Amino acid sequence: MEEKNIFFTVVIPTYNPKEYLPRMLESITHNDCVDKIEVIISDDCSVIPFDEVIEEFKDRLYIRTISNEEHAGFPRNGRQHGADEAKGKWFCFADQDDLFVDEAFDRILHFIKQNKAKNMIAADFIEEDVETGERKIRDKNKGWTHGKFYEKEFWDKYGIRYDDVQYCEDINLSIKISCLLSEKNLKKYDYNDPIYIWCRRGDSLASREYFIASMPDYAQSTLGVIIDYLEKNKDNQKLHEDYAIKFISTFLHMFFYFQSSILWDQKIKMMETIEVIQPLYTRFKEATGLTNETLLYLLHTNMIEMYEQTREEDFSQIPFIEQMPIREWVNFYFE
Repeated sequence: MEEKNIFFTVVIPTYNPKEYLPRMLESITHNDCVDKIEVIISDDCSVIPFDEVIEEFKDRLYIRTISNEEHAGFPRNGRQHGADEAKGKWFCFADQDDLFVDEAFDRILHFIKQNKAKNMIAADFIEEDVETGERKIRDKNKGWTHGKFYEKEFWDKYGIRYDDVQYCEDINLSIKISCLLSEKNLKKYDYNDPIYIWCRRGDSLASREYFIASMPDYAQSTLGVIIDYLEKNKDNQKLHEDYAIKFISTFLHMFFYFQSSILWDQKIKMMETIEVIQPLYTRFKEATGLTNETLLYLLHTNMIEMYEQTREEDFSQIPFIEQMPIREWVNFYFE
């Protein structure tokens, strides 16, 4: 299919995608506005050719293929490269082994026109366990990139870029854009139906090994972004308070991760993560004037109970063992 009046760009970072990519591309064709969609295959130097997949869809989709100069091993480079190259007024990221629901782009196009949407749209998405077929609806406000659409003009105007992290690049981007929207007083638009299916597989990156390896990057790519914005907006009381609350709630999230029996058994990785958090926490206390005692007061019982109640949903893949209360954790590692 030739390039026409492109409205959407779908950026798909790939590596040896021959097995799964046809299903993803097929799902994109199930839209009346398919002639307004371009697909950018942003490849990470695949060693298994997949030209025949592109050939199969060339009459139904406008597809461009770009490639990293060298194999990165993570999707961040491919996503950034694709976002830079996008011609659509709006773009989104998709993984090679996932799917869009039927008419996903038709629905988002209607939503954009009806609401005169700008900046960013966040939609719910479906998490599907490929082995069991079990499905869950995941909320649009999760940090994952699934179901999120970005206005190209917004992305380029503010020079949005992923930080140099190997893991948790989607959470890094979500935190960064959330902080940016607050700083610029810009609106995010919520779409309350799932339009994307995350096909969770046993060998996917979101595995036990990934969880363990990702912890230092997770701390840096969440707490690090928030503290940067907090320090930058120290003279704006409302923003300062908003970022402080975001930091505290994310810090609490880190605490619950640290109660995982998986991480507790990985002392070296656990200490690597603590060493990342410690200077960020020191900067937080300097920027806010909060002491450990004040912080622990802010982490009141209701907030802790709220996090405990959401464990089953948020941390279902992580078996928890209560290792130490948060007061002991904070005072032991972050004095």
